[in-house]
Amino acid sequence: MAVNDTTGLLVVREDTIVKGEVRNCRQLEVFGQVEGKVAADTAVIHRGGRCHGTLRAQEADVSGSLQGNVFVKN
Repeated sequence: MAVNDTTGLLVVREDTIVKGEVRNCRQLEVFGQVEGKVAADTAVIHRGGRCHGTLRAQEADVSGSLQGNVFVKN
């Protein structure tokens, strides 16, 4: 895998709202808003970012808002 490989990377910018289901995501970076079911290896909810719904992740770093059912391994 190349150092700059972005395969499986989803970045939700400040002016973006994603509604629905996100699966097979290697890394999720949320600056905007995500509503629904999310499954990711790593989830980062940045300051000002919002995630509402169900989050399943191996690792999570939350500086924004996270509401709903959360299942994090580390």
